[in-house]
Amino acid sequence: MTSSDAISPSSVAHAAPRGHRAAVLASFLGWTLDAFDFFLVVFALTAIAKEFHKTDAQLALTITVTLAFRPVGAFIFGLMADRYGRKLPLMIDLVFFSIVEVLSGLAPTYTTFFILRALFGIGMGGEWGVGASLAMEKAPAGRRGVLSGLLQEGYATGYLLAAVCYFFVFPRWGWRPMFFIGGLPALLALFVRYRVEESEVWQRTRHKDQIGLGAGDRSSSLSCSRSSSFRSGRSRHLLPVSSLVHSQCSSWCRVRGESFPPTSRSCRPIRCEGSCRALRTNAAC
Repeated sequence: MTSSDAISPSSVAHAAPRGHRAAVLASFLGWTLDAFDFFLVVFALTAIAKEFHKTDAQLALTITVTLAFRPVGAFIFGLMADRYGRKLPLMIDLVFFSIVEVLSGLAPTYTTFFILRALFGIGMGGEWGVGASLAMEKAPAGRRGVLSGLLQEGYATGYLLAAVCYFFVFPRWGWRPMFFIGGLPALLALFVRYRVEESEVWQRTRHKDQIGLGAGDRSSSLSCSRSSSFRSGRSRHLLPVSSLVHSQCSSWCRVRGESFPPTSRSCRPIRCEGSCRALRTNAAC
């Protein structure tokens, strides 16, 4: 075997990152339990509104504020992940939204519940970005497409678990114990602490990024013309903004149908053009 055919240790490390299974599992379970906690409000919406003497529309605002604060959480925990690594912010986020979920079950008033759901949105937004970064940075390059799709299925799995919890818990004990069960993600932080390794990508690049913010940017600005620097800087800043807008719009479109199941037994006809006849929106009527 020639020297050109030899496999260097660095190439092996890039081809097969260590501990990727634990990282992917932790990210999947984190996103699953995150969605589980979110959809508990959806299933118990009418009961919660009745206890707080509010309409379903008023309580649905708590779902809106949760989604509205997701970008805030993504920004905060994203900054933490770039500075302190992926593991620590992920553990903090898991404990944070678990505590907020339990407190939601103890909320005495609608205002308190509303504020807690806003805080939960921060935790919900932080979990996906940090968890996905950790999982994808440790996953083998040839499997990242499949594993990224697997991570997204954690959202649907959380929806299913919330439905099961509602079916068994709500008829016997009401909506508040459901939120106490929603505190289970805090235990996942222990798994992340002892079984998941820090991202090697972050460990390799953290010092390079700090250097790049200084001398690298100054040297590049001297070598480029003023117009090209403006165009590249504008593109660099618009890219994350456009990604954020796209992600938020996709979230709203996806959650719109999932988060508002029929809660009224009233029937309203739908008038269609052409040969369609009037339909009823509720088959139970």
